[in-house]
Parts: sequence; C-alpha cells; structure tokens
Amino acid sequence: MAKRFTILIVDDEPNDRALVIRILEKEFREDLKVIEVFDPRGLERAIREKQFDLVITDYRLRWSNGIEILKLIKAYFPDCPVIMNTGSGSEEIAVEAMKIGLDDYVIKSYRHLSRLPVAVREALKKYERIKKANEVERRYRELVENIAEVIYSTDREGIITYISPAVKNFGYEPEEVIGHHFAKLTYEKDTPLVERQFEKVRSGDNTPEEFRILTKSQAVRWVRSSLRPIFRNGKLIGLYGILTDVTEPKKIQELLSRGKKEWEATFDAITDPIMIVNRDYTIQRVNYAFIRRLKLNFSDVIGKPCYQIVHPEGKRPLNCPLKGPSHSYPAIVTLGGLNLPGSYLCSIYVLDFEGEELFIHYFRDITKEKEAEEMLRKLNWKILKAQEEERKKIAQELHDQLAQDLAYLRLNVSRLRGSYPERDQELFVKLMDLVDNLIEKIRRISYQLRPVALERFGLATALEKLAEEFTKTSEIKCRIDLQIDDDQIPRRVVLPAYRIIAEALTNVIKHAKATEVVIQIQREDDRVVFNIIDNGIGIQRGIELQSLGLLGMLERARSVGGDLQIGPGPICGTVVTALLPCHD
Repeated sequence: MAKRFTILIVDDEPNDRALVIRILEKEFREDLKVIEVFDPRGLERAIREKQFDLVITDYRLRWSNGIEILKLIKAYFPDCPVIMNTGSGSEEIAVEAMKIGLDDYVIKSYRHLSRLPVAVREALKKYERIKKANEVERRYRELVENIAEVIYSTDREGIITYISPAVKNFGYEPEEVIGHHFAKLTYEKDTPLVERQFEKVRSGDNTPEEFRILTKSQAVRWVRSSLRPIFRNGKLIGLYGILTDVTEPKKIQELLSRGKKEWEATFDAITDPIMIVNRDYTIQRVNYAFIRRLKLNFSDVIGKPCYQIVHPEGKRPLNCPLKGPSHSYPAIVTLGGLNLPGSYLCSIYVLDFEGEELFIHYFRDITKEKEAEEMLRKLNWKILKAQEEERKKIAQELHDQLAQDLAYLRLNVSRLRGSYPERDQELFVKLMDLVDNLIEKIRRISYQLRPVALERFGLATALEKLAEEFTKTSEIKCRIDLQIDDDQIPRRVVLPAYRIIAEALTNVIKHAKATEVVIQIQREDDRVVFNIIDNGIGIQRGIELQSLGLLGMLERARSVGGDLQIGPGPICGTVVTALLPCHD
C-alpha cells in the first residue's frame, strides 16, 4: 500500500483474530496497524475514537452479528469500507449485507482467507476513489452555486431537472422551477424562439440565442442562452444550458437603435460615468458624467487609449478584462485608485455596432457604500473595544474587591472555627470549602473577562493557558499548532483572535461531542489564518451564522478587516477558520 493504514477487526474468537492478523501482516508488513475488538464496549470505544480505515467483522458473534455491526459502522461512517469474514454465513446473508453497503465477503477458512488481502486492497482503493469523487463533486457544486449566471439542465422534452441558486436573481427559488417546463420562465411571445433553439441544439447547432424571460414578479428580463446536448450511451437524454442576464446591454442597444440624437440625449443624461472603447483600447464615446468626474473636455478623451485616461500610471493594468480575447462578458469588477475619484463597480458589456466590436464600461459609484462599510467596521471595532474595556473593569472589580472580601471572609471563618466545639467543625469545613470554590469561580470568571496572560506574555502563552483550562474543564484534548511567531501577528488582531478561539472552544463543548481539538495558526500571503479543528459530529455545509455566538465571532473578524468561515472537516468534525489581516 502507498501509506500506513489501520484495520479494525471485530471477532470474539482469539484464534480466528490471530489467523486474520497473521495473513494481513504477511501481506502488508509495516504498513498495517490492527485494532482488535471482541466485546460491545471495545466496539463503542473504537467508534468513538475513529482511528481505523477499514473494518473486518465476523458474522456470528456471541453478542451481535455481522449485519448489525455493518449497519452500526455505516451509520457513523458511511464511506468506511467493511469486509465480512465468516464461516457460518450464507449467500442470502451476503446479498443482504451487500445491499446495506458491504464491500466484500470472505469465507473463514485458511484456503479462502488467502483472498482477504486482495479484498482489503480493493476496498481501500474504492474508498480513495469515493473520497476523490466527493471532493470533485464538492468543488463543482461550490462553483455552480456561486456563479452569477443561471446554470440549468432539462430532459429531452424541456422539463427542468436542475437549476442553480442564481435563479433567485429572477425571484424564483430553485424548487419552484425544477419539474416544470422551461416555458414557465419564458416570456410568452418568445416561447417559439426558445423552442426553435431547443430543436437546433438537438440537431447539433449550439448557436447562443437571446430572448426574454419573466421574473416571478412578472418583470421582463433579457437573457443570452447557451445550450449543449447531454448524451448517454450515444443517445440524447437532455440539455444543459447557461442563462446570462443581458438586460442592461439590451437597453443600451435599444437606445442606439432609436437614432443618434435620442441615444446621445439619453446616454448623456445617465448620472453614472460610461465609457465605450474598441478592441484597441481606444475611447469611442463617453457621457457627460464621465467628463465631469475627470474635469476634462471631450476632445481630451475621445480617440485616446482608455488606460491613459482612467489609470494613474497610464499603462494597461495586468487584470484588464479586455486583454484576454476569450474573456466572457458581461464582466463585473470593483475598481479603486482611478483618475475617476472614488470607488466603482465597473460592468463591461460587448456591443456589436455596425460590424465593430465595442466594449461599454458602466461605472457605478460605490464610494458611499465603501465608506459606510468602513464606518460600520470602525463602529463595530469601537463597540468591541468598549466591551473589552468594560470586561477589564468588571474583572478588576471582581479581583480587587469581591475576591478580597471573600478571602477576608475565609480568614474570619477560620478564626471563628477555633471558638466552636468539635461537633460544629464539619460545618466550618463546608463553609471554608464553599468560600474556596467561590474564590476559584471568581478567579476563573475574572480571567475569562480579562485574559491577563494575553496582555503580559502574548497570544501563544495565553492560548496554552486557554487550552489547558479547556482540557481540564471538558476532558477534551486540545493541541496548539503554532506555525508563526507571536511578533508576526499584529497587536490589533490578537484580542479578536483570542476571543474567536475561546468562543469556538465553547461551541465544541456545547455541540461537537468531540474528543480532540487542534488550534492551528499559520500565515498565508497577507493574512494570519486561525483554524480551530475538532473531530466531533460535524456541522452541515453552508450553515448560516444565526446564533449570537457565531455572529459575535464573525463581527470580531470583520471588525479588523477579516472574515470567518465555518464548515465540516475533511473526514469528520468541524473547522472554524478566522482569516485576519497581517498588517496593522
């Protein structure tokens, strides 16, 4: 095998286990580790710790049977391969087990057991293929579900079998459309055009078409439709397509077609800057808003390369969408630092005007939105700072006043103790224990409110103390993997990072049912990445940050210009990732 792996053997006959282990070790040698289970308690412990890659189970056990073991393993670990090894089974049992998910069935005899290493090897290869396929599917779904265009598929008759979440841009939820004919989306007058495109694609013509669709609110939108056939075993079984909203370019095209004067009047009345260039980057037309923002004349702009007018360096930028001839349009990019003052959302559309390919740049001023976003971030930061100051003040009062008062109370109780007879001493012991517990609770609450180690010794030391306290309180192992030095972490992100990690550990105790947590800190480009990884029951992919704790973690990350991501681990458990900037 390419790497070391662990096999869980479930069998209450020691001689049979020894025979299986001998055969496997002869084949796999040092690559193999074996965990033996011979009673329910051992199986429960093995499932809880999940340190195995494959299970070999006997069918007939004193306390269960192979079918029940198979069901239990698949319930906890659906992709874990299972092989049944028995001398008392039958073909009916094998068929039943295969339906549940059994990977192979080996007769328990020395002659048949020689096939066991082959079955193990094939089952592990199958598991690796499943893992790779699941990863490919995950990446594909993330791509499809986050792309702006609507991706869909239909059967041969045009019934929609899948549609991406981008259909929400037209007011529909995917489930409202799936199972209906594509005509449900189509503007009635354009239905024949859509049907002709479907027919052309079935006959091999994949030319894109433009037509109108109706939103859920009955508004009309123009889309460009690209369709491709789906074949299976040489037979056409359906179509898949992409819908791109081209309503805005269509409006501009309609303006152009109404005549030059009317178009120019409308074009120049638009309050957002617009620039039209050709493939050679030469400016063909701009509107008054563009001229006013630059404080130039039309003669200073028309006929000049757009990069000399728009970009301060006067050079074509590396990420210019017009550079790649295969770039898809419309292209939408966020731009700042231009000669146009402010920040802009630039939408670029292609226009075929009298045989020439032109590119319309529509600049929407988002400066106020950016400023509001920055103000909100600063406000959140001020609120969090105020919270921390209040925490510090309360912690100081708890430590300096309440804790001292309790210590004084304990001293007086201790003094009084000597004045009372022996029969009352047990009451004094309980009182002193109660005071000691209160002092310890106040100390712990005070530290949670104000982590003194963070201020005095830095993040690494504070996290070690946090991990130690976490393990002591929860009996969950906590390991810190610090891949950068403390001085590489900006001071302004230290406290938010600590609070995020502390809240994540609290969630592990409440929800994860984990046995181990790893806090990993590393640097990636211009960010410090904090990963809190547990091996618990996991979290659903795409969960929304709705609880106050999760929202608080997100706000702390965003307050310093960072972000927070929460999702399932690669095999099990949950990963909380805080991406915080490296710069102050």
